[in-house]
Amino acid sequence: MRWKKTSKSKNTLLEIAWLLGSWAISFGCLGWLIGFKQLWVKQLDIQLHNTYFVVPPWAAAFPFFLISATIITCVRAGMTRF
Repeated sequence: MRWKKTSKSKNTLLEIAWLLGSWAISFGCLGWLIGFKQLWVKQLDIQLHNTYFVVPPWAAAFPFFLISATIITCVRAGMTRF
């Protein structure tokens, strides 16, 4: 059975592409911040004064993802291409 090309499926694929791009940007920012070799370790050890955090790299990239996805969505909405 062939899939019909509709604007709805095209829009869905476009939104997924934007989100994957935002995720790639967040990993790039995190790699630039802590070093790209640290992204391949099992756990990131973050020490802040007397507190010690141990998180997986994908969880550390999540705040960067939220920021980049918000900025990209606002720019796209401002350009009326949302």
